[in-house]
Amino acid sequence: MSDGDDLPRYRLHARDGLRAEYANFADVTLSEYEVTLTFAHVDRTPAAGGGESTGMVTSQMVLSPRFAAELADALDDAVERYERLFGRPDAGSAP
Repeated sequence: MSDGDDLPRYRLHARDGLRAEYANFADVTLSEYEVTLTFAHVDRTPAAGGGESTGMVTSQMVLSPRFAAELADALDDAVERYERLFGRPDAGSAP
């Protein structure tokens, strides 16, 4: 496995005012030409009377199918590395 030295390098710049947003929910929709990722922060505490939980969309990304596939591969690799270092995260517990 390569150590990454053969990969292209990029110098990335963030627009002024850009900040990270926390998300604990994601929805994926698709069409023939694009894959849309919608991220939200959902209040996981039960709503009064057993109703629906509420949430706020924090961001939405529209990707080409090719880039979505590359992102899926990169996420798979990242999760595998995480699990080697820290063990499998408990998907059923809130962060």
